[in-house]
Formats: sequence, C-alpha cells, structure tokens
Amino acid sequence: MIANPPVELTDLAQVERALAADRERGTGSVRATTLNLVVYAPTAQDVSFTQRALERIGGSRPLRAIVATAGSGGVRATVSTSCWLGSGMQQVCSEQIFLTARADALPSAVLSLLVTDLPTFAWWQGPIPEGLGVLADLARLSSFTVVDSNISSLEGVARVGGLDSWVTDLAWLRLEPWREAVASVFDRPAAAAALAEVRTACVEGPINEARLLAGWLSSRLGRDVELQHDERTHVERVAVRCGGPEYVIERPAGGHVGRAYGEGTTEHPIVLPILDASTLLGRALDIRAADEVFEAALASAVGRAA
Repeated sequence: MIANPPVELTDLAQVERALAADRERGTGSVRATTLNLVVYAPTAQDVSFTQRALERIGGSRPLRAIVATAGSGGVRATVSTSCWLGSGMQQVCSEQIFLTARADALPSAVLSLLVTDLPTFAWWQGPIPEGLGVLADLARLSSFTVVDSNISSLEGVARVGGLDSWVTDLAWLRLEPWREAVASVFDRPAAAAALAEVRTACVEGPINEARLLAGWLSSRLGRDVELQHDERTHVERVAVRCGGPEYVIERPAGGHVGRAYGEGTTEHPIVLPILDASTLLGRALDIRAADEVFEAALASAVGRAA
C-alpha cells in the first residue's frame, strides 16, 4: 500500500482538487471507487480504529470514506488517498476524507462530498442516541446503515431499523460461524427430530450476541426459546437443550477451532473464527439487501425483553 500525505482544508470545494492531485502523483493511478462509506467516529480512538479498518479493506473494495466527527467551530477536512497495486500494474486508490464540523452541520457537509450514483453506506460507531439525532440524518443519505449491537444495544439497532435504510449488525455477522455450526449439528435425522423439543439456549458470550442467538432460534422454530447466559468477551459455548438431550458447540477461549457434539451425532471439530473489525466491515459492505432472518431474530430478541 502507498499512502499519500494528508492535506488539511477548510474549504470543502477544494476537496476534489486535492484528491485529483493525489491521484496524479501516483504513476498509473486510477480512480475505481465502488461505493461511499460515511463513518460517524465520535472519538479520536474511533477515528484511529476506522483508519486501521480502512487500510485492511481498501485494496479489495476501493471506496470514498468520509469519516465524520462532531466538533466546534467551522468545517475542517483532512484529505488523503491510499493506493494498492491492481491488475495491469495500475494503482487503484481509495479516498479518505476526515471531516470535523458542528453536529448540525455534518449531514450537509457529508452530502456535498458523496460521489453521486454510487451505493452509500453509513457506519455508526458508539452508542445510538435515544432520539437518533445525527444518525437519522446520515441514514437518510444512505441505503445501508452498519451498526454494532455489542456497543449500541439491540434496542438501539431496532430504532435504526425504523429508518428508511437497510440495517446490518456487525454482532450478527460475528455469529455467522456459530449459527452455521448450530444448524449443522442438527443435520442428522436422529438429531433433527430433537428440534421439536428445543426449550433452552445456554450461551457463553456477549449478552447481545446471546440474545440474538436465542432470538434466531425462536424465530426459526416458531416458539419461545429460553436464554441462559454467562458473560464472555467472545462467544465460547452454545448449548441447545432439547428436553433431556443437549447439543453443544464450543471452542477454547481465544481459539479458532472448536468441537460440536450431541445425542445422535458424532463429535467433530468445527472452525469458529474470531472475526476482526476489518473482515466484518468488508462483509457488511457486500450486503445489498434486507436480511429477513436477522430482522426476525432481532424482533424476537427485543420483544422478549419488552
């Protein structure tokens, strides 16, 4: 990766010229922007976290990232590009615009910087405000909104779901290997028959991921599944109790390979990776439609707590 030095601006009209100058400095550089990504990063730590994530995904998904932070005073922007060697020995560049403005001025500033006729994603970091506020304005500029219920809560994600923007929850994407593992353990006929007796899901992991897993089981099976929860940093164990029999998927803390076992099945190893933020964000940017399974799991999880 080649990163051009950042340029600080106070006039947003100069942004396009600064980005064009960056591209001209790279021999054979091409602009191949495939989407807009609007990131709300409320703290300096969030901005640094975003920079690292963008560095990891930029080569495979060239994009324009507008990283917005609420501040005081007038609009300020820092502009830079990062380039990767693509096919034909050309450099493919992603663009980053780090934007600071008063909260009420952020949406209009972001709107002026979007590349037209491209899909737009909004990635909201931090808790979701009760009245949504700036999040509602940014979501209206976007077709897709990315959140993380481990940070924002499932109730916050449900409020975002009421906006005119499809929602992707990074916590839901983290659970994909676990959902696949749970489904696979019931593949054999002897185990499949036990699905009619599922009563309880015992989950060791973050509370909102545990709630989503129980909500997913409830929505798929069409009946309430009780949740028993033990807090962990990452999901480490899921046990589905079917009356007497118990079907278990577990992995050691920090490990990437676990095991699955239960009555009527043969114990077998199973890959359960801990997915980092860059991988999750990349997957979220590939989603271009509503996820009805997630929506049903979320509704079940939130309804259970109401």
